[in-house]
This record gives sequence, C-alpha cells and structure tokens, in this order.
Amino acid sequence: MDLNKYFGNSINVIKSLITGKSISSLKSLYSTQYPPTKFLKPQHSKIHIQCIMSGFPRAGTHWIRNVIEKSTGRETYDLHYKRPSHLNKDVLLIKIHARNKFIAHLKALWLLPRFDFGGKYIYVYRDPRDAIISLYEMYKKIKAIDDLDPEHFLNIYDPIGQYSWEINRWVVPNHKDVLLVKFENLKLNSLEEFPRIFRFLCLDFPIAVESIGKLVATTDAKKRPRGTAYGWKNASIDYKSIIDTVNSRLEREIKMLGYE
Repeated sequence: MDLNKYFGNSINVIKSLITGKSISSLKSLYSTQYPPTKFLKPQHSKIHIQCIMSGFPRAGTHWIRNVIEKSTGRETYDLHYKRPSHLNKDVLLIKIHARNKFIAHLKALWLLPRFDFGGKYIYVYRDPRDAIISLYEMYKKIKAIDDLDPEHFLNIYDPIGQYSWEINRWVVPNHKDVLLVKFENLKLNSLEEFPRIFRFLCLDFPIAVESIGKLVATTDAKKRPRGTAYGWKNASIDYKSIIDTVNSRLEREIKMLGYE
C-alpha cells in the first residue's frame, strides 16, 4: 500500500466529516512534498526554525518580513507561498497563519520538513476596522467580485469571529514566548518598533530604513490609502456597515487593545 496516498485519503475523509463538504484540495493539511511518512522514514536531518510569525490578515506580516530580509540579507518564509526545504538548515522566521500557538506549531509539524523549534513567536495585530476593510477589498480582488456586498462578506467569511478568536488566544493570555506587535505602533514609531523585533530575534543588524516605507502585498481591489494607521476614520460611506458591525461585535476587544 502507498502510505502517502493512504494518509492523503484519510485526511480528506476526516476533513469531509468535520466540514460536511467534499474537499478536493489537501493543501491546508497535507503536503505532498513532506507527507506524514517523513516521520516513519526520515531521510534528512532536521532543520532549525527560530521563530514562527502569525497575525490577522492585512496586519503587516509581509511588511515585517520585507524589512527583515532587506536589513539582514536573510530569507524569511511563508507556509503557503514560500516554504523552506530540508536544505534550509537555519530558518530565521516563517509566517504561519493560525488561530493560536498550538495550531501554528501543528501546521509546521505537518507541512514542513522535520525540524527543531527555537520556541519564539511573533503575533501582529491591527485595528479590526482597518484590517477587515482591507480584507474585504482583498477578497473582492482575489475572487474577482467587484460588487461583493459588505454584509454578504461579513456573513460568509466571518472575519469578525476570526479576529475575536485570534485576539483572545494570541493576545489575551500574555504568552511569555510571544512578542506582540501592534501595527499602529509599528507604523507610527517604526524606528523604535523594528529594533524591538530585531532584539527579540537576536539580530545584530542595522535597520534598512529605506525598506520601511515600501508597500508590499498590494492586493486591494480599490485604490485608497494603504498601510495607514486608523484609516477607517476617513473611510468612505461604502464601509459604514463594516465599521458599525465591527464596533458592535468587537467592542470588548477594541477597548482591551487600546483602540478608540
């Protein structure tokens, strides 16, 4: 029996039972490059991952990676777009979107080559109104749905529920091994916040200042000020329903995080 195929089919069945849907893609739980049989017949020595970075979408993780790469000359990675291989023996940082530390580590364990972990995490968050407005515009572009209704977006994708879940599991517990990065502080006080990240990662490099102002991951459907702090305050009437719903459902999280 082909064990790789067996594991893949088993995971597909489990996902179908959990979601009630037929899942055609196994990308989120199954890696053809590093299938579960890697644990049974390890062919390569372990790589070392120093830090896992996570964050709510549109909170600045791509920006942070770019500044680190430009400043240090070292590559960083993304679980879904740019994975390290077994040849990358010392991985400084990999971005893994996950709702808590356990899931982040589990995804790495399942989808990457065998590794040792340095035990450091970075979690990046942003004012939910700005993050969800930006996410809304991103979905419109990715899905090619220019007339996607804001209310429909909130109901179908539930970004508000996702935001609440992440904040209450990454931020509230005040984990000692997690460096919390607030997007607005990073934007308004870049020359203080980026060195704080570098110190956490034990990086003795000067910050490439020119990389701080560079916009990355341009996937908004609408041309509007991007990467700004508290941009929702000047948002057009098009986003009023998003702002009002976020204010209502995330009132506790907004106050707890120090937002107005």
